[in-house]
Amino acid sequence: MASTTSPVPQPQQDPDRVDQIRMAAQAYGLATAQHAQPELLRPLTFLLAQVRQSLGMDVVFVSRFADKKRVFEVVSAEGEAASRIAPGVSDPLLDTYCQRIVDGRLPAVIPDTSASPEAASLQVTGTLNIHAYLSAPVVLPNGHVFGTVCCISHRIRPDLREIDAKALASVAEAVAASVTNGGTLRYAAWTPPP
Repeated sequence: MASTTSPVPQPQQDPDRVDQIRMAAQAYGLATAQHAQPELLRPLTFLLAQVRQSLGMDVVFVSRFADKKRVFEVVSAEGEAASRIAPGVSDPLLDTYCQRIVDGRLPAVIPDTSASPEAASLQVTGTLNIHAYLSAPVVLPNGHVFGTVCCISHRIRPDLREIDAKALASVAEAVAASVTNGGTLRYAAWTPPP
């Protein structure tokens, strides 16, 4: 019987992957710069897929913090991860890497979650099979943290570095600009501001 597992994503070589992420973030920013339109998700979904492919990660998502929960808004994932992390799914914010990275208890780049006692102790580490993590907060111009852009790998990733976090921060900035320019992402659909 043939195996049905997805091939392990392979990261692109530096500096190509960082440049590709930054260029994709700039393209997304241009596509959504005037006024956010209902087509906002099409370029955002493409951008997250580009990030996932460039970094060789298994999952990339944009989350929103609301009512003490982390809500997955837009997700790019393949294989078993796609069934566990989906737009609209939420979990308590207190129990997430996202919150701990935003408040400084965890670094933005975690190449091996088993090497971090705090990360290894989180239940979500096992639930989502997180072996490496990369995150950037989505901060709006008024200083409010909208959520995060995060990447999950199901294997240890010693190649992840601070430069990858900086590239991901450019994606978070593009998402913040899009939200600020007229809309909010909600459950993989665009909702104009009231």
